[in-house]
Amino acid sequence: PITVAYNHHFESTMLGTGARMRQVPWADLTPPQRQQMMAKGHCAHGDVAWIVEGGDNAVGMPGSQDFGGANGGEFRKSFHGYAPGFAQLIHSPAGLSVEPMQIDTFNRDKMNMSKSFF
Repeated sequence: PITVAYNHHFESTMLGTGARMRQVPWADLTPPQRQQMMAKGHCAHGDVAWIVEGGDNAVGMPGSQDFGGANGGEFRKSFHGYAPGFAQLIHSPAGLSVEPMQIDTFNRDKMNMSKSFF
């Protein structure tokens, strides 16, 4: 149940043909990349980050797109959609990376694990 563990929110990145994700140590990120990671709620010093590389195309459309702020268990009265006339374009979509922010509220010290319902 949602009272034990739940998906608080998630971010996702859609990759176009030619784009790929690469794992990079936090220390190797540029200041703009660090800012982007922190805005997504990811990373602290000593961690790693996944960045998108490539995806450039001849038609000038984005080769990847971030779809951020999607809520999971925090669904009460939340708007799920785009404003009229808004779109996030991507050239030749080829893959999707989902980054969940999972909350675990299960109190293992107080629960009887052998007779638990969960």
